[in-house]
Amino acid sequence: MKKIKEIQIIPIPKKRKIVNFLCIAIFLKENVGISREDIIQKLKEWNIDSRPTFYPLSHMPMFDTQHNKNAENFSKNGINLPSGHNLEEKQIDYICEVLKKIIEGKI
Repeated sequence: MKKIKEIQIIPIPKKRKIVNFLCIAIFLKENVGISREDIIQKLKEWNIDSRPTFYPLSHMPMFDTQHNKNAENFSKNGINLPSGHNLEEKQIDYICEVLKKIIEGKI
């Protein structure tokens, strides 16, 4: 599959223990032309579950600290895609194809 230029995949550090809960996150670049919420809704219409990324810790009352523009931007434009140890390659390909078509405005 070709890369989708409108998104950035958040890399998983090589020296970390893999946890299969929400570990596949993408970041929408400015030139996408479709909102994160619309992408999530369209994915849902194609039976693909996704979630917004978590909001920054600095927005939680117990951690009310100095706000970080990078964390806020990622929170605003990030999407968690399906992940898990039992996700098959054909399912991953399906998710990627649907995501690409959504971003290209084909669905």
